[in-house]
Amino acid sequence: MILTGKAKEDFYKYINIKDYKLFDYVRKKYANEIVLNALIIDWFDSVGIIITFDYFDLNKCFYSEISNNSFSTVGTRQECAKNSILKANEIYN
Repeated sequence: MILTGKAKEDFYKYINIKDYKLFDYVRKKYANEIVLNALIIDWFDSVGIIITFDYFDLNKCFYSEISNNSFSTVGTRQECAKNSILKANEIYN
């Protein structure tokens, strides 16, 4: 799990409320990284921390931003997602 502290606790509460089977799936670590990142980004949306992604043709890379913050990262979509989640986790905690 990439989340820590209060963010991790609140994320577990969020997915438990949404769907108990989903909560059990994530808690037992059956969810792969891509699915888990999508769920975490969805949760951050629900608490007002918006992570956006875009692709730059010129540089041939992905770019992500976190709303209301100057953080941005460049790389593959998966790298951008992971780095953005780490920063959003820091902001939330």
